[in-house]
Amino acid sequence: MIGTAATQIPASMVRYNRADIMDPTLELGQYDAITCVASIHHMPFVPAVERLRAQLAPGGVLLILGCYREQSSSDRC
Repeated sequence: MIGTAATQIPASMVRYNRADIMDPTLELGQYDAITCVASIHHMPFVPAVERLRAQLAPGGVLLILGCYREQSSSDRC
């Protein structure tokens, strides 16, 4: 996905990273926006969200989009 995105928006305008967000030795920095598309369910939710929030610059946005198909009312909780 990063390769495809880089063909649309040059690296001089955006910083692309591919990393394991749960790696405690990873130093990411501060971001204006962080997106998780169909990925957060692969991580321990609360620690992952806390880690991602810590990487946001003041006023930054964390966008989490899940693509799970709900099958029963218990899936909506």
